[in-house]
Amino acid sequence: MYAGPFLGECYSEWAEMRRRELENGHLRILFLLADHHAARGDTSRAAALLEKYIAIDPYEDEAYCRMMRWHLAKGNKPLALRVYQQYMDLLAGNKVNQSSEIRELYGKLVAVG
Repeated sequence: MYAGPFLGECYSEWAEMRRRELENGHLRILFLLADHHAARGDTSRAAALLEKYIAIDPYEDEAYCRMMRWHLAKGNKPLALRVYQQYMDLLAGNKVNQSSEIRELYGKLVAVG
């Protein structure tokens, strides 16, 4: 079970490499579990897992895209818009452009009546 950064207080190169390996493994598992739950129709649980992902790696566009797609598929436009706004709020303070996939999903959101 992942309990946070490995030896977070240790700043040696070997610890940093191991920390990244463990974190990347944890993030891959979160994506796999989220997809698993979404495929079974439990998009609430899937979205909760991606929220954990975003807490670790807030700039992963794909996490936001997946949540937006799942909410749209369930007809929950307000939640999809909330995810989009969370993403845009993150980018507002940084010089990072939104992905083309996010722009496309937002276009679908505003087109949905």
